[in-house]
Amino acid sequence: MSKKLFTGTTNGLELWVDGQVLEKLRQEREIRLAARLNPDGTKINKKVTKPPKLIDTFIRQFLDDVSQHNGCWISKENPTMTHYRRILFCGRLVLLHRLIYLLTRGEINDPSVCHHCDNPPCCNPNHLFNGTQKINVLDCIQKDRGNRPYGELASAAKLTNDEVLEIRKTYKRYSKTFGTPALAQKYGLGQASVSKIVLGKTWRKVV
Repeated sequence: MSKKLFTGTTNGLELWVDGQVLEKLRQEREIRLAARLNPDGTKINKKVTKPPKLIDTFIRQFLDDVSQHNGCWISKENPTMTHYRRILFCGRLVLLHRLIYLLTRGEINDPSVCHHCDNPPCCNPNHLFNGTQKINVLDCIQKDRGNRPYGELASAAKLTNDEVLEIRKTYKRYSKTFGTPALAQKYGLGQASVSKIVLGKTWRKVV
C-alpha cells in the first residue's frame, strides 16, 4: 500500500505516512471500540474513557503542534524541552519519536530509534534512524556524548570531591564521632549513602 501525504494547516509541514501501518492502526481502533460495547450496541460502562481519536486527526494535530528549529520538529507548547516526549496514543503511553518513525517507515526492526541530530525531543522523521543499542552507544561515543560529568560536577551531586575524600579518610567503624551515623549527620546524607561512599560503591572515580 502506498504512503499518504499529510500537511500541517498552520505551518505547511508535510508527513508521508505508511498506508499499511495506518490501516492496521484503524483496525486496532475498531477492535478497541467494539470491545467497549454490548452485543446490542450499548456502552458497557458509562465511565469508560473516550475512544481514541481518528489516526488522521492525530497526525494533523501533531503537524500543527510542531515547529521547525534548525530543521528539528519541536513542540510549540514546550520548545525548551530536552528529553524524549511521551504521549497517550490509542490508550498507550508511547515515545512520540518512535511512533512517528513507525508511521512513516512502516516498522521498527531494531529496538532503538536514534537521532541524527542528537536532539531527543525532535520528531522530524528525516532525523530518525533505526538501530540496535550497540549502534546507539557507538553513535553516542563518536559524537563525543559519552563522557558525562561525574563527581562534584554532576548535576545531582550533594558533596564536593574533597568532602568525599574526607569521609573515606576519617571514617572509623563504630566510632561515635567518625562512624556512619555521625558522618551522615555532619554532611546531611543518609547512612546508606555514607556506607556506599566508604565502600567505593559510589563516587568511584574520586580517589
